[in-house]
Amino acid sequence: MEERAVLDMVRQRGYRLTPQRRAILSALCRSQSPVSAGEVYDQIKHLLAGTSVDTVYRNLNQMAEAGIVVAIHAGREVVRFELQVGDHHHHFVCLACHRIFCIPLCPFEAPVSVAVDGHAFKVTGHSLEVYGYCSQCEPSEEATSDVRV
Repeated sequence: MEERAVLDMVRQRGYRLTPQRRAILSALCRSQSPVSAGEVYDQIKHLLAGTSVDTVYRNLNQMAEAGIVVAIHAGREVVRFELQVGDHHHHFVCLACHRIFCIPLCPFEAPVSVAVDGHAFKVTGHSLEVYGYCSQCEPSEEATSDVRV
């Protein structure tokens, strides 16, 4: 998505465009794949003296709560972010290299209503992350035969 359109979307949702947010959004627009807060920080630290990784992470999380970006959990501690643009999609996350691949399909049709333990539940949004190993990291048969579930 074009950077100007992303900035307009942020304004429309009532968020101020601070210099830090502008730089973060610009870095996300340039990214070809989901990025970590540290990677965003590395791209913008020379532009804004005094900006910390914590500032970047806090802004990314705020924008995720607002639906501007998507937070993708790529392991216990690894979180990556991408702009919430284009068609709705899900992600495959490699447990070894933490690369993220977009899955261009969705198993849910909107709107969805389900019953859970006798309680009606209307789904208003969702995300799906599928974990496993990409073809470059797939463990050998010998290594996986010892795994017990």
